[in-house]
Amino acid sequence: MILRKAVDLPNDLRGMYFSYRSLPDLSGKDIRGCVFYKCSPEIDSDECIQVEPIEDVVAYNETLNLKEVKLARADLSGANLKGADLSRKNLTWVNLEGANLEGAVLIYSEVPLANLRGVNLRGAKLTGSSFFSTDFSGADLTGADLVGAELKEAKLKEVNLRGADLRGANLKWADLEGANLEGADLEGAGYNGKTKGLADLAGYQKAGMLKW
Repeated sequence: MILRKAVDLPNDLRGMYFSYRSLPDLSGKDIRGCVFYKCSPEIDSDECIQVEPIEDVVAYNETLNLKEVKLARADLSGANLKGADLSRKNLTWVNLEGANLEGAVLIYSEVPLANLRGVNLRGAKLTGSSFFSTDFSGADLTGADLVGAELKEAKLKEVNLRGADLRGANLKWADLEGANLEGADLEGAGYNGKTKGLADLAGYQKAGMLKW
């Protein structure tokens, strides 16, 4: 939902994401859990985030519950979200390029069509999440838990998946060219003739996969 004029704004704005250059009058509005990115003037409230750029969202966790923040289409490039819990969230079209999500929890989250290029997801728990057509190019997913993840058409070029758990993941039409899959568990992972980058897999890894 894009809100351009003050008249468009309802009284209940909890959890909304703003990127206005010049904010409208928010007097009397409920802005708990809101994210203000590159906005002016500054909002005097301990119940929302306002930073330029977003550098360390985790530092605000004591006053902000990220589960209430709407992040679809948000620009969080370069953000430090180490250990953040973003489970069951809608992160469609989110821009997390270069962000730090080491050890983050994104269980059963919706992250399709997102920009995760160069993101740090070492040891992250991504169980059952959807990353349909998401770009992970150059990302570090060492030891990540991707059990049952939807990775159809995902761009995984040059991604470090060493020791990652990809059991039951859907890799149909995924591009894994140049990816490091050393020690990755691909038991029951699905692929098809359009999945790229599987030629160098160890025999036992390929044997455990399912061609759909």
